[in-house]
Amino acid sequence: MSNFNLSHDDSLQLKGKRAVITGASQGMGEAMAGEFARAGVNLILIARNEEKLQNIQTELLDYDVQVDYFAIDLTNEVAVKEAFSTISSNGGIDILINNAGKMTAKPLAFIKKEDILSQFEINTFSVIQCCQLASRLMIRNGGGSIINVSSMLGEYGQQGQSVYAASKAAVSAVTRSLAQELATHHIRVNAIAPGIINTQLISELSDCEKENTLNHIALKRVGESKEISNVCLFLASQWSSYITGQVIGVDGGVHF
Repeated sequence: MSNFNLSHDDSLQLKGKRAVITGASQGMGEAMAGEFARAGVNLILIARNEEKLQNIQTELLDYDVQVDYFAIDLTNEVAVKEAFSTISSNGGIDILINNAGKMTAKPLAFIKKEDILSQFEINTFSVIQCCQLASRLMIRNGGGSIINVSSMLGEYGQQGQSVYAASKAAVSAVTRSLAQELATHHIRVNAIAPGIINTQLISELSDCEKENTLNHIALKRVGESKEISNVCLFLASQWSSYITGQVIGVDGGVHF
């Protein structure tokens, strides 16, 4: 039996589509860019680090797709509007992946207002703005797919992560509401709630912390960025044409 690779399957019918991916310069966002390029999707990447975006652009051009980028801060409302205005002039988009995020752990006793605002600005407020701007372009094009990256912490919570969990829970709530609001425009809105993924965050954990983390995962391993990307491909494609308003956990069976 041949190996099945979702990202390379032509039946996804994504070739020639245009996708915006935020937080695309590293980790899950970078992996998403690679998998979508392999599927023939033209990309608009958004992140703050221009050097990393340039390197990713150069690498992905080997897949014969168009790769553009905007090196901007998603908390800068004006810059985001200007970016989407340029995107509109160049043909709009079919897919939006709101992947950018920020995590800061602090116990309740030490949380300050700026801690709350800094996480909500990137994790929640920027998601709402990008959804607003992208949906306008999708409506003109007859529809599209919006995929928001939430978190398992937004579903279950965790000690010391009350602000981050709240900001991601808000993303899940926004997803469900927008799915209802935008359905008449043929725009599907879903979210992914990743668990522990093998990114830089994991590499910084001690051996004891890693062992404790694995004890809370039914599959007894951390996830890979590609496993998140594959679910994004599914949600962006016609394979998920009757799925909207869902928050899909991709967490290996995490439990607390």
